[in-house]
This record gives sequence, structure tokens and C-alpha cells, in this order.
Amino acid sequence: QLSETRYKNLTENSSAVIFSYSIENNVFDFVNSAFEQVTGYEPEKIINKDIINFVELLNIDQKEDFISHFENLTTGHSSGSGIQYVVQDADNKFKWLFQKTVSIFNADGVPVTIDGIITEYSDQKKIEEELQELVDQKDLLLNEINHRVKNNMQIISSLINLQVDLNKDENSIKFLRATEDRINTMALVHDNVYD
Repeated sequence: QLSETRYKNLTENSSAVIFSYSIENNVFDFVNSAFEQVTGYEPEKIINKDIINFVELLNIDQKEDFISHFENLTTGHSSGSGIQYVVQDADNKFKWLFQKTVSIFNADGVPVTIDGIITEYSDQKKIEEELQELVDQKDLLLNEINHRVKNNMQIISSLINLQVDLNKDENSIKFLRATEDRINTMALVHDNVYD
């Protein structure tokens, strides 16, 4: 009785959705109150309902993958795994969820229940997308700087070539060619650093 009380307290006070799915009855037979915090729907909306009702209620974007994931657990082809998916909550907001599930087998090795935990990671996903956007912007800026530096080097090299063509003094031409070589070296170093 003490263990049961502890279990109930743990599950009901958890911020993660904890559920149990009866394979024999093909329905959710337990969902804790966190279901409402995460989805906006009361747990009663899903209790005694099958997986199709769950998918339709939450408008899961990867319906086929999600159903296939559950079928693998109910048939014993998978004993436990995780899946990520996007749902639409009661307020029509999209949320990223991660679900970790495990099949519970009877003494004969037949799966009888699927127990699982669902956690929301929408905030982390948003930060991840923002970071990716920053990385993309950084790549774009670096690419632009690279093109500008290369263009500037090419312009300087072309100006030196023009100066060589206009110059008659051998020493000046040697000096200009040496300068051009230095600029070409700088361009090569820049390419290596950029790469």
C-alpha cells in the first residue's frame, strides 16, 4: 500500500506525462494530470481510447510513424524506444514532444502493456532553431567577407599589372612584380584560413 501511494504521488506530481496503454484492451488505461499541462486536454479525453484517438486528438504530424512505433511495441517487435513528434494542443499551439516507451511482458513473454513518459521540449527546439539560424547567418557573412577580400585582392593585382604595363623602369617593374607576388601569397593564405 505504501509503494502504491508513493507511485501515485510520483506520477501525479510529475511534470512529464506518464501513461499506461493496455495492449489487451487496446486503450490508454492510465494518464497522469500532466497530460493537461502539456496538451491542454484533460486526461479523461484519452482514457479508454485507442492510439488512433490519441493521434487525432493531438493532430500528430507524423501519424504513420507514430502508429507504426506503437504497433512495434504491441507486437513485441520492439521492447522500448523513443520517438519525437509535433502535436497541436487545445489552444492550437504546436509543441515538440519526446516520448520514451517500454513494453511490459507477462510470464510467457507476451507484451501486455506499454508504459511511457512524454516530455515537452519546445523551448529547447526553439533555441536550437535560433542557434541554427545564427550559424547560417554567420556562414553567409563569412562567405560574403571571403568574396570581398578576394575581389579586393584581384583589383589590387590588376592595378599593379596596369602599373607594370605603363612603367619602363626595370627596377620599378621588379618591385611591382614582387608586390604582386606578395598579394597573391596573401590571397592564398586567406583562402587557407577561410577553408
